[in-house]
Amino acid sequence: MAVPGDVINVTEAGTVEINGNQIMESEIYYDTTPYDFENSGNSNVVVNYPVTLGENEYFVLGDYRTASKDSRVYGPIKTDDIKGEVILVLRRKNL
Repeated sequence: MAVPGDVINVTEAGTVEINGNQIMESEIYYDTTPYDFENSGNSNVVVNYPVTLGENEYFVLGDYRTASKDSRVYGPIKTDDIKGEVILVLRRKNL
């Protein structure tokens, strides 16, 4: 997750960069590519990279990147739109 003031880039090569540094995610098994708006039929919102987060904005990504509808689709989200809080992350192989 990126926070206000960060600059996010999602590359065609399938990597995520925050403030120019590539993020290494050992538990993510799918490439993180920009959302393909042209072939999706969804041209209402287009996220152009790099994205600079404004005050009270966050960039969030789902774990299952090839199917997640996240900030690559909807753009940054506002603090007021965050309704929950993570209290536990449970990961298990072959689940």
